[in-house]
This record gives sequence, C-alpha cells and structure tokens, in this order.
Amino acid sequence: RSIQTILSWVTPDQLPPSIADMQAVLARVHASAYTGSRGWVGVADAAILLDALHDMRMVLRTISSGRDALMLMPELAAHFDSGGGPIMVGGGSDVYSKTVVGVREGADCSSAALLILDPHYQGGATLGADTCAASRQELWDGRWVAWRPLDTLSATSFYNFGLSQRRAQHLARANVGAQSSLRT
Repeated sequence: RSIQTILSWVTPDQLPPSIADMQAVLARVHASAYTGSRGWVGVADAAILLDALHDMRMVLRTISSGRDALMLMPELAAHFDSGGGPIMVGGGSDVYSKTVVGVREGADCSSAALLILDPHYQGGATLGADTCAASRQELWDGRWVAWRPLDTLSATSFYNFGLSQRRAQHLARANVGAQSSLRT
C-alpha cells in the first residue's frame, strides 16, 4: 500500500494500480512468478514500478540499523524541501512498511522524527494543503498520520529508504551528473 500511496502522489487524479496489476508489472520486468504471490512489494520493487509505470526514479538509501537513521535526516529534509514525494521505508526484521510524508530534524534519535502516514486508511480525508482542517484532523485523531521518533526504528534491522522523485527532479540530477562528467 505504500507504493500505491506514492503512485497516488504521482497521479492524484487517478486511482493507483491494484496490487495484482503491480505484481503483473513486476512479473514482466523480473520475468518471475510475482503475479498472485503473497510476497511483499519492497522498496526496490517500488523503484521498478515507478520507472516502469511513470518513467520516474526513486533514490535508494540503505542503513544497517535504525540507530543510523539520524544521519539521513538532512537528506530527507532536503528531499521534501525540493518537492520530493512520499518516502517508502522497508526493513529487514522490521516487516512493516512505512510511508514518510515529513521529517522533523533533531539532535538525537529521540527528538528527530518521521511523519508516518498509515497507507491502510480508506476514508475520504486528505493531507493536501487545499483540504479543510477537519479532514486533516480526522487523520491525526485516528493516528493515521503521526510523528514517530527515530528511536522507534529497530536497532537490529536494516532499512531501505526510497525517495520518490518527480520526473523533473531526476532529469535535473542527470543533467548535473552529465555536466560534471564533461569537466573531467
């Protein structure tokens, strides 16, 4: 459901593809038996889906432990400041996918926090800037959106962070890379 949330950000006027449709895309790309499987769509799979469905990129970052999340906070904040979309987070032994829609930087893992959106919400409330306060309040009151300190990430699990990029963002990154390679 995290990838469906990201795909909703990409095309807000369309329903995201069903899980079966996403599995079919992954089966085609991987040439494997994804369709109908009970396996989770992980962060790397989400990157493949964004590329296959929308020619978009997802920047992947991996940390070996939840204790290392603090070092990613400046990059995550810059991602959101530049208009980047929801961040999908998946872990090794922490099997619950997370959808990050904001960050609060802090001096340590107990004061820094991730704004987590529970992708299982099925009501009509939204977080958009143009929505009414009551809509956002419904999400807060139901704990569908909540600040979670970084120290809630497991110290014994690795984590993959997938930073979804708008097409213009990844093209700008490619142009910067091409310009710097021309200088060498």
